[in-house]
Amino acid sequence: MSDTKAEHRNSQRFEVSIPVEILGDNGCTLAKGATADISDGGLMLFMPGKVAPKLGSVVGVHLSILEHHQAGCPDKTKEISCMARVVRHRPIDEGRLIGVGLQYLQPLDLKLEEKASRACTHS
Repeated sequence: MSDTKAEHRNSQRFEVSIPVEILGDNGCTLAKGATADISDGGLMLFMPGKVAPKLGSVVGVHLSILEHHQAGCPDKTKEISCMARVVRHRPIDEGRLIGVGLQYLQPLDLKLEEKASRACTHS
């Protein structure tokens, strides 16, 4: 039996590795890593099972997105912080790693579609 609600998405997902830091309710870092995929509505990352936040909990998210500019202009890193709810756990490697699906409390406008099309036309 498939859970179609769990797979319903309002934003296109992009399989891209973006540095991410997950913060607990006390502001302390739970995990640092990289996204497995990301959209304007949420992200998936992998972390050790023993530190994964509980389903339904709210965590802080800090993203560091590298912005590519035209030739001759230096790239810049855009820092984004927001809150997200844990909506999915996907155990991997007998639970030692867990894929954690996060849904932002407020959708972000990361302009991922624009960046993806720019990357395709400039490669």
